[in-house]
Amino acid sequence: MEERRASVERAEPVREGPRTPAGAPDEHEENLYDAYLTAALGGEAPEPAEFLAGRAGATESLRARLDALREATNRGRALRAAPSALKSRADALVAEPGLPFERLGEFRLLRHQGDGGMGAIYLAVQESLGRIVALKVLRPELRGSPIADARFEREALAVARLDHPHIVQVLAVGEDRGVRFLAMAYVEGRGLDEILAGAIAARRAVPTSEVLRWGAQIARALACAHAASIVHRDVKPSNVRITPDGRAMLLDFGIARALDAPALTMTGPFVGTPLYAAPEQLAGDRDALDARADTYALGVTLYECLSGRPPFGGSTAEQVLHEVLAGDAPPLRRLAPSLSRDAEIVVAKAMSRQPSQRYATANDLADDLEALLAFRPIRARPPGPASRLVNWARRNPGLAAMAATGAVALFAGAMLMVSQARAAEVQRKSDARRAVVEANGRLADWRRARESSAALEADVRKLLESIWSEYLTDDRLARLDRQEVAAASLRREREAAYYEVLDMLARAERLDPAVPGAAQARTNLYLERWREAEAARDREAASFFRELVLSRDQDGAASKEIRGACSIRLVTGVPGAEAWVFRYRELRELAEGGEPRAVPVPVQDAPPAVAPGTLMLVVTSGAGELRRGDLVLDLDGEAIARLAPRDAVRRAQVGGVAAGVHRDGVVERLTLPPGLRVRATAAPLVLSPACRRVASPSVEVTGEPGEYLILVRAPGREELRVFHAVPPGAHLGVPIELLPEGTTPEGFVRIERLGPEHSFWIQEREVTAAEYAEFLNDDATRAEVAASAAPIRFPRDASTANEGGYWPRGADGRWSVPPDSDAETPVLGVSQDDARAYATWFARRTGAAERGLEIRLPTQVERVDAAGSTTLRKLPFGEGFRPRWASSCYARPKPGPVAVLSHPVDESPYGVFDMAGSAREWSDDRDRGLGRLCGGSWAVAKSDGFQCWFSLLVLPDRGNSESGFRLVAVAAGKGR
Repeated sequence: MEERRASVERAEPVREGPRTPAGAPDEHEENLYDAYLTAALGGEAPEPAEFLAGRAGATESLRARLDALREATNRGRALRAAPSALKSRADALVAEPGLPFERLGEFRLLRHQGDGGMGAIYLAVQESLGRIVALKVLRPELRGSPIADARFEREALAVARLDHPHIVQVLAVGEDRGVRFLAMAYVEGRGLDEILAGAIAARRAVPTSEVLRWGAQIARALACAHAASIVHRDVKPSNVRITPDGRAMLLDFGIARALDAPALTMTGPFVGTPLYAAPEQLAGDRDALDARADTYALGVTLYECLSGRPPFGGSTAEQVLHEVLAGDAPPLRRLAPSLSRDAEIVVAKAMSRQPSQRYATANDLADDLEALLAFRPIRARPPGPASRLVNWARRNPGLAAMAATGAVALFAGAMLMVSQARAAEVQRKSDARRAVVEANGRLADWRRARESSAALEADVRKLLESIWSEYLTDDRLARLDRQEVAAASLRREREAAYYEVLDMLARAERLDPAVPGAAQARTNLYLERWREAEAARDREAASFFRELVLSRDQDGAASKEIRGACSIRLVTGVPGAEAWVFRYRELRELAEGGEPRAVPVPVQDAPPAVAPGTLMLVVTSGAGELRRGDLVLDLDGEAIARLAPRDAVRRAQVGGVAAGVHRDGVVERLTLPPGLRVRATAAPLVLSPACRRVASPSVEVTGEPGEYLILVRAPGREELRVFHAVPPGAHLGVPIELLPEGTTPEGFVRIERLGPEHSFWIQEREVTAAEYAEFLNDDATRAEVAASAAPIRFPRDASTANEGGYWPRGADGRWSVPPDSDAETPVLGVSQDDARAYATWFARRTGAAERGLEIRLPTQVERVDAAGSTTLRKLPFGEGFRPRWASSCYARPKPGPVAVLSHPVDESPYGVFDMAGSAREWSDDRDRGLGRLCGGSWAVAKSDGFQCWFSLLVLPDRGNSESGFRLVAVAAGKGR
C-alpha cells in the first residue's frame, strides 16, 4: 500500500502555464520551476529529466535548480523515516555538527528533524525564553521563487490566527541574513502515517476508538481554522501527529488558503495530495473550494485508518483522477467487517462526492465521531434512494438513458409528490429556525435572571460564612433564612430553564439537522453554566462546562473568554534577577489516576525530568556541591517516596549517601556532604530552562487563567516566591522587593501577597514542645510566673490534676516535655495569652527589636495569605482533600499528634508547612473578648475544618489538646 501511495504521489498532475512569447525565456523557466515545486509540495516529485521531457525551453540552469530540489526532497523523506524522539532533555541542548546555521535570530539550532518540499525542520532553542521549538527554514534553492515565498508567509499568517489545543502553535516568524524561518511549538510523537504503516506491517488494525477520537480532535481543529476562514487543503495522515499522551495535532498549513483573501493566482497547478483531495479540488474549481474540502480529506484519512488502505487507487495520475471523480470506494465494512454500521455511515457522509451531501461543518463531523465513541445516536443518515439512483446513473449511462424514457410517464405524478414534500421540508426548516430563535430568547431571559440574582447569591454566601466567624443578630439570621429560600428557588428555575433551552435546540435539530445557529446557541448556554459554576466556585462543574464550550465553540469568542489571555507582570528593579515560572495543575489532570491536589508545573509544555508532585527532599541550606533549591530524588537508589519523610531527612543530613540530585533540568549522581540541611516536599519546584525567565527589571507571564507561582532570584538577594490566582482577562502588575541575603529570620518564610508594603515573615512550621519548654524554663519566664497574679496556665504542672495539667515538673521547678510526647511535636494545650507571652520572650531572646522587627501571633488574614488561599483553592494544597495529606484524625490508624513537617503534602505555595492539620493555631485576633483558633488539627475529621478560612472562637486564657501556634515577624510599627 505504501508503494502504491508513493507512486500516486509521484504521478501527481502538473499543469503547464500558458506559453510565454518568444524573447522571454526567463519567465517561461520560472513557470516550469514553479510547476515542479507544486508537484513537490504534493508528494515526491518525478525525476527532473522525466519532468522536462517534451517541454521546450529547458536550460542547464533550470536542470541544476530542479536537481537540487529533487535531492533535498529525497533527503527529507529519509530523515523523516528516522526516529525523532529526543533521548533526554540534556541531549536536546547540545547542537549536532554539520548544521547550516548556528543560529537564526534568537533561535539556536540543535538538530535536523526532517525536510519537506518547501522547508527544512530543525529543533532549536529560543534563547530569550529558554524553550525548545521546531524551526521551519525555507530552503535556499527556493528563494528565487515568488510562489514559495508567498506560501511560506501564508502558512505563518494562517496558523498565527489560530488558537486551538490540536493545532500546532506559531511562536514567531522572521528573517535573518536572507533566510526566512518560522518558529512553531515543538510537538513530540509520531505521524499518523507512521502509526498506520506500523500497524499494516504488524498485520494488525489501529484501534477503532483511537481513530475516532483522533478524528474528532482533528475535526475540532479544522472547525477552528474554518471559523477563521482558513482551509487547510492538505489533510492527510502525514500531516497529523499523535503526541505521546495520545493527542492528535494538525500540522503543515503550507498550502492553506484564506477564504477571505485572494488566491496567489487565479489559475494555476493543483496543490495538495491527489489521494486525499476532494473532487472539486482536483478539478481546480477555486470558487467551489471551501471548508468541506477539508471534511472530505479527513473522511478519506479515517477510511484509510479504519480499513488499512486508501479508498481509491491507481498507478498513474489519470487513474487516480478517474477513481476520485467517477469511481466508488469499496464499502468500508467490506474491508473492516467488525466496524459498526454507524461508523461506516459517518465516514461515507464525510467522503460524499458532492459537497452539499457532506457534513455542513467540521464540528458536525466531530459531533458524530464523539457520538460513536459515546455510543449515542448519530445525525448522519445513509444515502437515500435518489442519491443511490444518481450514483447508479453515473456508473451506467446507457441503461440510465433507457430508463429515463420510461420515467417521463411517471414524471407528472411525481412532480406533485415532490411539490408536497418540498412544502413540508420548507415548513420543517421554518419551524426549526423558529425553535432556535425561541431558545435564544429563553437563554437571554436565563442570563438576565442569573445576573440579577448574583448579588443575592453573594449575600447568602457572605452570611453563611459569617455564621462561623461572628455573632449574627436576629434580623440577620431572619434575612439569611429568607434569602436562602429565594436563592434556592432561583437556582431551581435556572436549572429548569437550562433543560428547556436544550430541549428547544434538540427539537430544532430534529426538524432540520443543519439549522443555522443551533450549535452556537448550545455553546452560549454552556458558557452561561460555566460562568455560574465559576461564581459558585464549583470546580467540577466549571471544568465540565469549560470542556463543552471549548469543544463546540465555532467563532472562538466563548473560548477566548474562558482561556482569557491573562498576564502577570513582576517589577523587580534588580539587575541580574531571574525568575522561574510555574502554573498549578491538579495531578489528576496531568495523568490518569492522579490525586486531586494541585502541584506546580513549568508553564512550558516541556517533558519534565521528574514527575510533578513526586515526594523529594529540597535543599534549604547548601553544602559542598549542593545549592539551595536542589532536589534529592533518592538515597542509595531508594526513592524518597518510599521512605518516611523524617527518616529521609535524617539520612540525608548525616551525609555520605549517594543520591540522585536534580538541578536545572538535569539529574546527577552525587554524594551528599555532612551538614546539608533539607526538608521533604511533595510539591517541588523542578527548576529547568523550560521555565526560566529574565526578570530584570521585570518579568511578564502571559497565558490561560489560573494560579501562577514565580520564584525570583538575584545575586546577593534572598529568593522570593510570588503566588497569584489570575482570573480570565486580568492583567496584574505587581511590584516586588528582593531583600539582601540574611534579612529573613531563621526558620521564617517571607510572604509578599500584595506588594512590599504588605509583606511579613511567618514561621515555616509550628512552635514545638521542646521550644516551648525552653521558654518555660528561662529564668525570666520563671520569675514572671512567680510574680504574676495570673500565671501562665498551660501547659500546667502535673500536680494540679484537678485542673487537667499534663506536663511533668522536676524538683528544681523546671518543666520537661511529657514522656509520651515527641520533642518535635507542636506544643499543645497553649492559650492565646500563653502564646503571646512566648512571642514576647522570643523577640527578646532573638534581639528582634534591634533588627527593627516586631514578633507576634499572625492575624487570621496573614495566616490565610500564608496558606495560599485564592478563589481557586480552599486548602493549602488545592481543592481536594485526603486525610493522609495532613495531620488529621484519620491520617493514621490511631489518632494522635505527630512531629512537625511529617506531612509534606501539607505545604502552601510559599513553602509554609502544616497549615491545614497538626495543631489548631492561635491568631492574634480577638472578637468580643474571645481569641480565634484557626485551621484543623490532628483530632479533626471533617475536611471543612482544614480549610484556610476555618476558625473557632475560644476564651483567650484557655487551651486544649489541639491548640498550638506559630509566629510572624513584621517591620516594627507596621499596622495589621
